[in-house]
Amino acid sequence: MEVAEMWKTSLDDGGGADNVKVSEVHTFLQHLITFGIAKDEDFDLYWKLFEVGLVDKFPPVPLLKAFLKN
Repeated sequence: MEVAEMWKTSLDDGGGADNVKVSEVHTFLQHLITFGIAKDEDFDLYWKLFEVGLVDKFPPVPLLKAFLKN
């Protein structure tokens, strides 16, 4: 959880979700899913991160199916 909190802080310091690299977002979201540490109060942030071009590169449905399969 500390890593996730540090990443969110650095995201704010770096200009927000619009200035983050897609690979960093993917890694961050994978981290949240893998360790089950997503927070309900951060849902708006997570949604913004998928709006930064990730939906085209990483469609949510196959990602969720792969997660459930694993």
